[in-house]
Amino acid sequence: MKLVFFVSFSIIFSINIFSQKIEIYGNVIDKGNNPIEYSTVDLLSLPDSLHISRTMTNESGRFSIKIVNDNKANKYKLNIASYGFESISKEFSTNQTLDIGTFILNEIEQLDEVLVVAEKNQININGTEKSFDPGSNIFSKNGTAFDALSHIAGLWINREGELILNGKKGVTLMINGQEQILDKDALNAVLKSINVTSVKNIVVNTLPSAKNEASGAAGTIDIKIKDRKSNGFDSDISLSTHFRNQINLIGNLNFRLKSNKWYIGVGMGISKTSRLMDVSNIFLYRENALETDAAILQENEYRNKNIHSTIKYQVNDSNVIGLIFNGFNNKTDNPVISSTHVKPITPETLFFPDSLSVTNSINLERLKSDSYGLFWDYVSNNGNSLYFSTDYSSYDKDFDVNAQTFLSLFDTPDNIIKEEIIDFSIPFDVNIFSAKLDYSIPIKENYLLELGTKYSRTENDSGRTFSSSLDSNIEKSNFNYKENIFSLYTNYSGHKDYNRKYKQINYQIGLRLEHTNPLFSFSDSDLVPINDYTRLFPSLNLGFVFESNNTINIGYNRRIQRPLYNELSPFVFFLSDYISREGNPSLIPEDIHNFLLSYTFNKGKGNIEFNYSHSLDKITQMPFQNSENFNVILQNVNIQKRQNFSVTGIFQNKIVNWWNISNNISGIYDRYYQDNFEGSKLDINKISFSFDTTHEFLLSKNCNLQLSALYLSPFIDGLYETSNYFMASLGVEKSFFKNRLNLNMELQDIFNTYKDDVIVNFNSLQSKFVQKIDTRIFKVALSYNFKSGEKVKKASKEQSNESEKSRVN
Repeated sequence: MKLVFFVSFSIIFSINIFSQKIEIYGNVIDKGNNPIEYSTVDLLSLPDSLHISRTMTNESGRFSIKIVNDNKANKYKLNIASYGFESISKEFSTNQTLDIGTFILNEIEQLDEVLVVAEKNQININGTEKSFDPGSNIFSKNGTAFDALSHIAGLWINREGELILNGKKGVTLMINGQEQILDKDALNAVLKSINVTSVKNIVVNTLPSAKNEASGAAGTIDIKIKDRKSNGFDSDISLSTHFRNQINLIGNLNFRLKSNKWYIGVGMGISKTSRLMDVSNIFLYRENALETDAAILQENEYRNKNIHSTIKYQVNDSNVIGLIFNGFNNKTDNPVISSTHVKPITPETLFFPDSLSVTNSINLERLKSDSYGLFWDYVSNNGNSLYFSTDYSSYDKDFDVNAQTFLSLFDTPDNIIKEEIIDFSIPFDVNIFSAKLDYSIPIKENYLLELGTKYSRTENDSGRTFSSSLDSNIEKSNFNYKENIFSLYTNYSGHKDYNRKYKQINYQIGLRLEHTNPLFSFSDSDLVPINDYTRLFPSLNLGFVFESNNTINIGYNRRIQRPLYNELSPFVFFLSDYISREGNPSLIPEDIHNFLLSYTFNKGKGNIEFNYSHSLDKITQMPFQNSENFNVILQNVNIQKRQNFSVTGIFQNKIVNWWNISNNISGIYDRYYQDNFEGSKLDINKISFSFDTTHEFLLSKNCNLQLSALYLSPFIDGLYETSNYFMASLGVEKSFFKNRLNLNMELQDIFNTYKDDVIVNFNSLQSKFVQKIDTRIFKVALSYNFKSGEKVKKASKEQSNESEKSRVN
């Protein structure tokens, strides 16, 4: 480890730094003297108009460009542009550091949609971070956060509702820096209740630094909610309707108020949606030549209410204090009809009767969560900053099943051999307390030292109650899990300018230490300590910026994927007559090493990224066969290792002023390996790829049409191999009243081609799982934005209980 730090710092500081440089700096504001952040500033040489450098203004509207100078009074041209404002240029001559002054941009009253289509990228790339603008995608612009995630390069959502980034699970999902703790169905309901009109951008980071939590194998996705920049108020109101097997409604309201030192932001969402699934399972047990054929029809109905609020008070120029509250209440009704045919197919298995089992069940799931946060943010005059936050979150989840099963033999089809009514419930309560402290120290102008610490305590109480009409006994058991995590981190970052073939090196080097103390008990036994573990998580990233402004990034980090809390609970969860899922308290954390190489070109419009991940003790779901009753148990286990190599390409092009194309291409090699798994060597590998293309056409000044198509080849997830699928969608959008009112109409999965086929072929078990979801949806969305006031500087912070929440599922 010492050698890594020594070599890294030697590379950074041993290069000649005595080249003469000058700095050109200034400010960008609007007519109301308010700073304009994220303005693009380009510096060109004259008279040849050769592009020298590009930067962006910060939250204060300030920019700075450093260049090498030969002591001559060279001529330059500065171009400044910002979305929604008229561009401005200035020519000047200098051979020394220069304050170029303040630029005042005029706001465009009637947005020229041709210019918007021609100039605005859907994706902005900065090192290992990719910022996706959902407002530039018609399927996201008046849709929901779920729609936006579905159109991000390298990201897709699998049949279990899990986020997959570059072929890897373990994505840390955050909203305004706060991790979301909901299971897949509830999380999807929350995402579908957040209208994109309230989303500023979505930031994907495939190689987080040591400052970030060490959890999450694939990286982080942060949905940034808009904050108020001005005194006055603004609000977003949206209503969307989905037409499938029934009408589904989603409503969302966001309200933001800024008055001098106070800021109040409130968001509320309510939705009622449904999803119809037609599922069939075929299991073939080779040793006994027995086949189980199951057909399942289920319809999930989700009712969702949520609220999130932030209150901030600017004590003075240096201090801000704030309160954050988030609440969520979700109820899911899941009626299921399953029919299972069990048939022997060889003489050796004739002892097992040819039978039919039919089950009608009602599954009810309720989830309620509340989280409270308090933060204090201090920034001194010399730029030092101190940030402290403490948070408490509670999550209550209940899952109740009432099922009635009839079993008959085919040789006596008129007689019911067995009738059973079962009831079982699984309550699940999680309480999380956390506190963190971050301290940042600017060193000179180009370097930043960050130090921090965090403590979190998690308590998870879950139970199971089971009763059967065939047995008078009522089974009760409970599982208690407690975990304490203490962490420290240091992170050093900065950039240096050079007069070489590359003009700048950006770098970040950090180290995070986490000590974990877990304990658990089962069925009222005493708490049993599990082995404590302490691990170091280094991170390193080097970025080389060339004269052409193309960038190469090289990076490495180490991550950890702790088991989800319900994956540790040793309870049986019935999915159908012959399939069940069971927790595994023996799971240990997964250890991941990530390596990255990326190349950004064409002024940030193109990017090629290579990722390699090596995971030890990989957590993955495996099917196990019960040799006595032929039931299949699905359980997460640790396997020896997993290797994942991915290549992702992003290409954005403007064909003509009215036609933009964005193409995303991914190739993935996956390998799962274990010397001995169920008596056999496990070595499964596969190459897969995906292609996503989006074409946007400007039909008129305020009307756009967009066509999107996605193809995903067969890919593997442990023992499971999923077949390929293709989906095409069409959308049209019309804006009114200076773009404040937006009408959006979409037809998703035009050809109704999406389906989910999964195959397992290992040892004595062969399975085929076919699932068809009603994905052909017609959607109408209407949104309106009210606003009043003038722009001011904003502040935005996050809660501290980040990594723990993502493990509640």
